[in-house]
Amino acid sequence: MNMCTKRCNFTGNLPPITSAPKLEVLLLWGNKLRGNIPNSISNASMLKKLELGDNLFFGPIPKTFDNLKHLEWFQISNNNLIRGPATDHEHLRIIDVSRNPLSDVLPTYIENFSKSLQYFYASIVRLQTIFLCK
Repeated sequence: MNMCTKRCNFTGNLPPITSAPKLEVLLLWGNKLRGNIPNSISNASMLKKLELGDNLFFGPIPKTFDNLKHLEWFQISNNNLIRGPATDHEHLRIIDVSRNPLSDVLPTYIENFSKSLQYFYASIVRLQTIFLCK
């Protein structure tokens, strides 16, 4: 099941996701959604593609993000998020956290993405890390 609402001018907070066990694609890019990303995002446990970019979300990415084990595509650019995901997602191929005031340390698990990660975009952020090329 897919849900695409790109540039629909939705406003307000993202409501809790109470039951969406078959949702694989959630595209909310380019609206005017605000507030914290709800912890209930993890109720969509089969998500493969999540686009929340170009909204007004703020605060940290919820810890329940850890439960999205099938996630391949994660795009949250151009929001006001201060802390990135803190987990290892073995299937992630694309991560875009650009244009957020992220200021935490890039998690050490980033090295585990070497087999799956194809694209990591983090322009205009304040991540603190050192990349070592092997």
